[in-house]
Formats: sequence, C-alpha cells, structure tokens
Amino acid sequence: MMKNTILKSFRVKNFKQFKELFLDFSNVRDYSYSEDCLSEDRKFIKSLLIYGPNASGKSNLGYAIFDIIHHLTDFATDSRAYVYYLSADGTKVYADFEYVFNINGQEVEYSYSKTDVKSLIKEKLIVNKKCVFEWNSINNITYFEGIRNFGFESLNTQIKIGSISFLRYMVNNSPRLENNIIFDLMSFINGMLWFRRTDIGNSFIGMLPVTERLDKYIIEHNLLTRIA
Repeated sequence: MMKNTILKSFRVKNFKQFKELFLDFSNVRDYSYSEDCLSEDRKFIKSLLIYGPNASGKSNLGYAIFDIIHHLTDFATDSRAYVYYLSADGTKVYADFEYVFNINGQEVEYSYSKTDVKSLIKEKLIVNKKCVFEWNSINNITYFEGIRNFGFESLNTQIKIGSISFLRYMVNNSPRLENNIIFDLMSFINGMLWFRRTDIGNSFIGMLPVTERLDKYIIEHNLLTRIA
C-alpha cells in the first residue's frame, strides 16, 4: 500500500540552463487563500502552477525533476530531451540532483550526480539525518553500513559501483519488506508520471512501460474525471 509521501524540496545544479535551481514545497507562505493547493496537514504544496514564455525553462524543469526515473526504473522516458544534458555555463563536468521526501513524517534525502543521463558518479541516501549509504567515484567514498538498520543486512555490497544505482540494486535484490521506508520511497518514485502535450504531439515520463500508450492506459483504468 502506498504510504503518505510527498516531495518536500528539489534542487538541481549544472543541468541544461540551470546553474542552480531550488524548489521548496514546504514553503506554504500565504497559500491559505487556496487550501486545495495544500496537503491535508497544510504543511506542503501539493498543486503548483509554473508559467512563463516559450524557452523560459518550464519543460527543462520537468526534465530535471524526472531525471530520477532514468536510473531507478524501467519506465518510459523521453531520452531525446536529455541529449544536451549539462549547463553550457557550468564549471563542473556533472550535474547534481537532490530530492527531499516526507514519508509519513520521516525525512528522506536522496541525492546523486551524473555526467550524462545514464552515467552515475555519486549517490547518497539519508533517512532522518542518518546516512543509509553513500558512494562517490570522484573522492573514492564507499559507505554501506547504514543499510543494516533498514533490513538489508544480508545484501551483497560487493558490486561494481556505478554500473547501476545502488538504491535500485537494494530494492531489486531484496525481498519486499512491509512498512519499510526504502521500499516506500521506491513505490512513490515508481508512481511518478509527467505527461506533456504540445502542438507537435504527446510525450510522457514514468509509470508505464515504453510499449504502452498513456491515453489507452488512462481510459482502460477509468482514470478520467468528468468536469461539470
């Protein structure tokens, strides 16, 4: 069963046109005038509108947030949009991504760096300020001791670091654990979906295998809502 999970904040550096961009969904400010945009506890923004002129970065923000789908799932991706990956004005040869999730009141931080859409060079997972694992091929850091505190004590950590995401490796090579925050995190990511419609066609990222059509899936699963 999906837990109460929400994306608390997102940060990206050196990706496409963004030297650095930070979104804080816990900054509810004066959104009380439209409480439908807030979570039930009124601590997070659950509905957010981003607008701007053409070429201002709206689509690239979506691609940045959904970069996580590429290395943690086998779901559909718009790989054409990631050909030009790093910021032309950046000084680093990799892009940094940081996601902070709130899962049933617990804080989960997942961060990683890539040189391109497929090539991980760093990855780190923190739960409630305690490191679960971290590896960094630049500084030769490898730490996996924290996985024992989350039911993964029998997992073989002698793998080729960077060949796949270690977070994905953890979940795919362990029996499903109930009420486990790591599996809850992956369930949320597996449910992420970005649907984009333009005058030249539709595209989507996440949730479905590449072979399925999104419109067919929505109709067959009765996911349409009638608006009066």
